[in-house]
Amino acid sequence: MLYRVGSTKQELKGAALDRFLLGKTGKRWDAVPVPGVSVADLDPHALERFRERAAKTQRLNAEDLEGDDTSLIEKLRLTEGDYLKRAAVLLFHPDPEKFITGASVKVGFFESNSELRFHDEVQGDLFTQVDRTLDLLLTKYLTAAISDEGVQRVEQYSDAETQQVKSTQQVKSEVQHYEKVRKEVKLASGDYVDMKGFEPAMRHLLDTYIRAEESEKISAFDDTSLAELIVERGADAVTQLPKGLSENPEAMAETIENNVRRVIIDEMAVNPKYYDRMSDLLDELILARRKQALDYRAYLEKIVQLTKQVKKPESQASYPAEINTSARRALFDNLDNDEQKAIQLDTAILNVRRADWRGNRFREREVRIAIKSILGDNDEVVDAIFEIVKSQRDH
Repeated sequence: MLYRVGSTKQELKGAALDRFLLGKTGKRWDAVPVPGVSVADLDPHALERFRERAAKTQRLNAEDLEGDDTSLIEKLRLTEGDYLKRAAVLLFHPDPEKFITGASVKVGFFESNSELRFHDEVQGDLFTQVDRTLDLLLTKYLTAAISDEGVQRVEQYSDAETQQVKSTQQVKSEVQHYEKVRKEVKLASGDYVDMKGFEPAMRHLLDTYIRAEESEKISAFDDTSLAELIVERGADAVTQLPKGLSENPEAMAETIENNVRRVIIDEMAVNPKYYDRMSDLLDELILARRKQALDYRAYLEKIVQLTKQVKKPESQASYPAEINTSARRALFDNLDNDEQKAIQLDTAILNVRRADWRGNRFREREVRIAIKSILGDNDEVVDAIFEIVKSQRDH
């Protein structure tokens, strides 16, 4: 079991655990190999655009650029053995979201803090995303607000100046503004990616071809998620969010709900029955809030309580004394609260499981046989419990 060191002692889980393990192995997030994708799957047009830009900036030798795609990818150090790294997929694959969740740019025009007038999602390789995003900002978001009168599209300009092409400085200012908004959205969705986690080769490509500046700290979270902060500080955690969120109760509520939902989704495989129940409770709370059945203070109390249940299942008084580990709680919940069977199964698995058994066909078979010895020959139940066991940190 791993812990982070700070003002409090916390078990490392999720993204924080991934970053820790990657750091210990000397890898960075973008250097992780991606199975199931090869150089042949990359977009030849993206690779050609890269060659043109690299030749223009003279960052690479002409010999390197004249080679085939495989040679170019290897020269950029975007391979790990027989696999491409995440950086290669982000930069050159026509659909990186197929392999990396959230690998797209979303742009929206808000009339107010909560009223979205129109929005776009930009997909494709990273270079295409940057080009199309800047084009969208220039031609749509920085020029006119769009409204409809019947079936006719109307573009309204604030004054004559906005009908002209923006100066470079104005564009930079607008892009910086939307970058700050993007960071708030990332934080609200629980999907923030720290660029410091990229390996030097990837940062070099980003710095060379994409405008990049020092990151700006927008909240006091460090490596702590909003859900973890709520568990530690209760309702006071909301004061740590950016003003654009903390000063808007509706945006605040949606931010908390998104983060709790993210934890539920991430942990669902560990204990499906328990997190299904947590998901239902969250849905009920969201419905009550939208119907204004709760005032904001009462809502905060309930969402804090639910967050603690989601993050710390062990705090629930409903578990018997012997159901004292995450694995036993998962087995107990998914075996119809059968305490004896959960303990027997946990013991049987611990007695037969060997190091690195996941992904090893023969060692997985030993674990499956142990499960079958307790649960019988019902293959459907055995398969379901086996998948749960594979997700346990204790096993």
